[in-house]
Amino acid sequence: MNSLKEGLWLLWRKYQPSIRMVLLLLVLVFVAVQFINTVTKKAVLTVLIVNPKTIETEALRRDVEIYLDEKDPKHYVQINTAMLPEGSDFQTTPAINAMVASNSVDVIIAPEAVHEILEGEGLYLQIDGLFSDLPIDAVKRINPHRLDLNGSTMMNAYQLLTEDNAYLSVLRSSENLEEVKGFIQLITGYSPYK
Repeated sequence: MNSLKEGLWLLWRKYQPSIRMVLLLLVLVFVAVQFINTVTKKAVLTVLIVNPKTIETEALRRDVEIYLDEKDPKHYVQINTAMLPEGSDFQTTPAINAMVASNSVDVIIAPEAVHEILEGEGLYLQIDGLFSDLPIDAVKRINPHRLDLNGSTMMNAYQLLTEDNAYLSVLRSSENLEEVKGFIQLITGYSPYK
């Protein structure tokens, strides 16, 4: 046993620089692969849900990916949740403001107070003109920018409706309008799974 320990110690002493270089190279390759995977992935739809009943969105994310028929491993659907602290307003919540200001959010589902602030800033697309083949009268519109989700059985099934009234709007900065359309069709129950 002693000779084995001594032999290993001698190998380590003799080849220590080479062993360290191989280990460093392996770490660098691992970091590079992780970086490339992160950089090449693209969110095909990003939804922000403000004040949901639950923060568990994995089932909704998975079902949206299935509905959108998203099979490319480099594409993903991102569902973010954010809570407004009791007594605060949307303008004083930096995390939510940062997500909206970064132009990375496609759809926002939130209480009326949040939508009123964003509508005032002109951040929403008009839903009427966005979907020519979607029977938009199947869902309740509050105005040209906002859909009422309170009767949505899908949103209730995922327990994502807030205690307040929940409304959906599409942000003007969205570049994923086909995916947004599919998401709206899914949660309003307009069409079955493909």
